[in-house]
Amino acid sequence: FALGSSFVASGMLERKRIFVGLVSAYVLFDFLGLGVGMLVGKALPNTSSVAQGILQAMLGGSFFFVAIGELIPGEMEKMRLLKLPATPLLVSLGLGFALMAVVERYV
Repeated sequence: FALGSSFVASGMLERKRIFVGLVSAYVLFDFLGLGVGMLVGKALPNTSSVAQGILQAMLGGSFFFVAIGELIPGEMEKMRLLKLPATPLLVSLGLGFALMAVVERYV
């Protein structure tokens, strides 16, 4: 979603060949990463908690990158343009991160 909305906002859709090529490459590498993760999980079923921690940290880092680098600035810009307070957005963001931490810890 973040990648597509960035392309639309930049006017990349006018150059459809480039857009389709970049999105196709993204999808290919996305599935490649998913496959590598599944292979690592199956090849090492009794992996140590260190290996699992490293893989989870990499996954978490990619989610943080997308949230902080792509989604939040766009949403903050929308709030600024509509002259709406950013407090509900920031509170929701904090609650979402807290909920995910609780789910990770207790579920």
